Amino acid sequence: MSISVLYGRDISKDFTMEFNFATGRIGKPGAAWDGNFSLPSDSVLKDSGQIPENVVAATGISTDLDQRVLHSMGKSSPEILAAKHGIFGQIVGGVLYPDAGSLESSVRMLLESGLKVIPYGGGSSVNGSLMPGAGHETVSVDMKNFSSVSIGKNFVRAGAGVTGSDLEAALWKAGYTCGNFPESFRYSTVGGWVATGAVGQESNQYGGIREIAISISLLTSSGRIEDINVPSQSAGTTALDISLGSAGGTGIITDVTLKTFRIPRRRYYHSYFFRSFEDGLRVLQESEKFPTVARLSDETETEFAIRANSADTVQKLFRSYLDIRGVGNGAILIVVNNEEPWRMGMSGSVYAGGIPARMWERDRYLRPGLANLLWKAGYIPDTLETAANWEYLPGLYRDVKESFYEMKKEHGFNGVIMAHISHLYRSGACIYFTFVISTEFKQEMETLDAVRDGIIKAFIRNHGAITHHHGMGALFRPYLDSHHLDLMKLVRDPMYGGV
Repeated sequence: MSISVLYGRDISKDFTMEFNFATGRIGKPGAAWDGNFSLPSDSVLKDSGQIPENVVAATGISTDLDQRVLHSMGKSSPEILAAKHGIFGQIVGGVLYPDAGSLESSVRMLLESGLKVIPYGGGSSVNGSLMPGAGHETVSVDMKNFSSVSIGKNFVRAGAGVTGSDLEAALWKAGYTCGNFPESFRYSTVGGWVATGAVGQESNQYGGIREIAISISLLTSSGRIEDINVPSQSAGTTALDISLGSAGGTGIITDVTLKTFRIPRRRYYHSYFFRSFEDGLRVLQESEKFPTVARLSDETETEFAIRANSADTVQKLFRSYLDIRGVGNGAILIVVNNEEPWRMGMSGSVYAGGIPARMWERDRYLRPGLANLLWKAGYIPDTLETAANWEYLPGLYRDVKESFYEMKKEHGFNGVIMAHISHLYRSGACIYFTFVISTEFKQEMETLDAVRDGIIKAFIRNHGAITHHHGMGALFRPYLDSHHLDLMKLVRDPMYGGV
């Protein structure tokens, strides 16, 4: 039995130029793969038991093996790589697809039967929160039937299972947006945004989900908590407060109320080239205000963007122009701004028009398609992100890059790493690292673990966050200090069945 575990299969863009450039920089691939988890006859799945038949009959739980496997993993690289190697840990015993009328009674029956639950949104999690723990039977609660969208005056109430693209489609018809556009926009859900503390690409204007979400409805083992829908309050801790970034550990989010904003009448596109990534960093740090989108790529990511998005003749002409202006090997800053052109001074930069920014916007949700191709060709793509204050960002950036290439020598893998700055704040910014590696098949899992560990430890020693917007699941929790781990345990609901 084979189960496809990659996503991005629905993306039709031709990634030939991007793929050729990336693989040319990385070198020899590892073992090719079809993207499927192949289940051998002597199953390697760890199944902790059986859900009682009366519970299955009463709740309509699906026990189909393919659905159980898919609901027991997210889309993090460690989880996908384990599937490539035919290794799978505990899987959920079944999948529940409740609606608003059946959720509470079904969950009550599960808990009374000694079962635990894991909420499931779009399955795009990269923090390890969908992996069930050992020693108990767990049911995945798929929220796809919580799909209602009710638009109010400058707010919207959305079911936790509504995807970003479906939410925005409904809002745009009414002339609104909620302003949250993560890269996983086509797959991630409103409930998942809260659970991960998501931050979309236009957060400079709208804020992240912490600023956009107003209230939630949360089902816990002791009952339902309904936050009131008011602009602001000072009445103690809310369900929203404890659920942001919790990776589903506080209960089942069923509905979310979000702020809405009038859709922009116009968008303006700009791009600037700096001699170096750190020159661009200094300019952003000194800015008094920020555009809707500002994305500063380092030299490697800039090279990738130019090579991947330009035909040879156009690329040569553009490169010649940049060389003449002294920024041919520099860093690009993409700017998109709503309502008015961006007029802030970009000292030391060369203006390069709006086309690069428009091309970025055109392709901004398509990266999973390229990752899909890389996985199948034998490469391992991954991303890790953090946030730090401005004074620490240059050192953090250098430390991560140096650590990566030191690990490359030590472990003998092929690979490349690149970075960009996004999500700007008065005190600092998010920096997002993308790396692709390849090595011998038998070394792949050990190598990926070592690289991820080295990068996250570089974040921590340079005063960075463990993660800026991916949520505190099992893959990141080992890096928490004991005090914050104790704090997480205080709000974790006993019905949560994740690792």
